[in-house]
This record gives sequence, C-alpha cells and structure tokens, in this order.
Amino acid sequence: MSTLEIKTFKVLREKLGEEATVLLMEYISTKKARILTEERLRQIFTMKEDLAKFETKVETRISLLEIRIEAGFNSQLKWLILLMLGFSSLIITVIKLL
Repeated sequence: MSTLEIKTFKVLREKLGEEATVLLMEYISTKKARILTEERLRQIFTMKEDLAKFETKVETRISLLEIRIEAGFNSQLKWLILLMLGFSSLIITVIKLL
C-alpha cells in the first residue's frame, strides 16, 4: 500500500469504521485496477492499428521493390541476349577468316 492509501484508510476508519473502510478501500482498488486494464487495452488496440498500417506500408514497399527487381532482370536479360548475338557473330566472322 502506498502512503496515500494508508492515510486515506486511517481517515476513513475514524469516520466510517473498520469494516466499511476495508470494503471501500477494496472497491476503490478494484476500480483502479479495472481502469488501468481498460487503459492498457486501449493502448494495445492503438498499437495493433498502428502495426496494421505499418504492415500495409511494408507490403506496398515490398511489392514496389519486386517490380523494380523484375524490371531490372528484364533489362539485363535483353542486354545479355544482344551481347550473345554480338559475340556469336564475332566468333562466326573470326572462324570464316581462318
């Protein structure tokens, strides 16, 4: 118990009596615990919403990255085919000259 709770208990015990004060303090502590729990639940729901937004952003960024990688792969493939054609024609020319 905190010092505030002890002081409150002493004051209420003088005014209300032992049993009433114990019941009142138990009631107050359960209400306090419930409020803290409700606040924590709100925080958790807020964190879940934030996490869902973050996941959506990440998924969007990943899909954009996949598109860029695919475009880069297609570009490299085009250059590879052109270079292979060029080298093969060069090899054919060198063989004809020999």
